[in-house]
Amino acid sequence: QAISRTGGVERVTVPVAKDEIATLASTMNGMLDRLSRSDQATRRFVSDASHELRSPLSTLRTHLDTAPRVASGEALVDAAVVGAEVNRMAGLVDDLLTLAKADDQGLTIPRVEVDLDDVVDSEVRRLRSIASGPVRAYVVPAQVGGDAGRLGQVLRNLTDNALRHTTAWVAVTMETSATGVSVHVDNAGGPVPSEYRESVFERFRRLDDARARDGGGSGLGLPIARVLARAHGGDVVATETPEGDCRFSILLPRRGEGPLD
Repeated sequence: QAISRTGGVERVTVPVAKDEIATLASTMNGMLDRLSRSDQATRRFVSDASHELRSPLSTLRTHLDTAPRVASGEALVDAAVVGAEVNRMAGLVDDLLTLAKADDQGLTIPRVEVDLDDVVDSEVRRLRSIASGPVRAYVVPAQVGGDAGRLGQVLRNLTDNALRHTTAWVAVTMETSATGVSVHVDNAGGPVPSEYRESVFERFRRLDDARARDGGGSGLGLPIARVLARAHGGDVVATETPEGDCRFSILLPRRGEGPLD
């Protein structure tokens, strides 16, 4: 009754005696913890979805309300505007579902050998085709375990972030060690302040007005990059180059190392 009144905050007292009642109480508390996490994940997903989908829906509604009308009363809509917003919503839904799966421990990564240098090389070629400034790269052979598509998504999220914030160039470099592989994504911009290097991976986190929705960013790219990297047994961290420029690094275990294997 107390647990019901507090909305599941309280837990059953576990007796000191190591008997069946203590086991039952521990099992009950474990179940309540899992239910609480599931409820929090559901609430977070609903909040994220309603928060982020409001903007493209508002754009579509405004466009339809202000579109010129023909004699029959039908609105003449701009297919490019509508298409862009629909694509944006589709991308947001995919991102939110990825995060929801991660929250619910439902994100699975196949244990496949991946040539990470091929993933990096493909992304560098894409960058050079769209970047207005120079894109430097240093690629070395390296194999990791996981999903090439998901690893490409991690890298693309970081390079898109670098393109939005750079003042000149972008650089993608690889480093290897006996047990791991690092991919550094650098750009000619100020590094993330040290006190915000963890909070930038929070969903919809904004450091300042200059970083708010510039270039169409959804505020989910960095959180998703970290979630996917950790699902591969690695991580994504915010840091800086030896020269003091902005850097985000993907850290991954080599094939044969880490929880995937």
